[in-house]
Amino acid sequence: MTILDRKPLVYVWRPAYRVVFGSLIWPFLERVKAFFFRETAADLRELSIQLANLNRRLEGMEREHRGWQGMAGTVAHFQRDLEGIGQRFAQLDTEQRNQWEATRRLLLCLFSNSARYEGTGYHVPSEAESARSAGSRPFA
Repeated sequence: MTILDRKPLVYVWRPAYRVVFGSLIWPFLERVKAFFFRETAADLRELSIQLANLNRRLEGMEREHRGWQGMAGTVAHFQRDLEGIGQRFAQLDTEQRNQWEATRRLLLCLFSNSARYEGTGYHVPSEAESARSAGSRPFA
């Protein structure tokens, strides 16, 4: 048994304990606890709002990602179409170059033949004369 457990000191200690702890320390500690819990509760509310916003953004990004995955097939289809169009343009370019080359050769042949016959006195028939002679064939 300690000195504080003896009856005469208990009668003195109990009122002093109630005054010091009951009216000063415990109310102060309750205010400190309420202050910290109020701050903690406010922080918790802010964090829960931020977490909800992040969840919404994440869901939006997942929807967008799923949309992009769906678009991947469409993009691949467009790429195939563009490759087909590019190949067709290459074919048309080749055909056009071949036509221009054929036209150039034809004109070169035409002009080189007429220049060859001009100095010899050989008569090169015009289109009108060729058409008339085709209609009246003497050897047909």
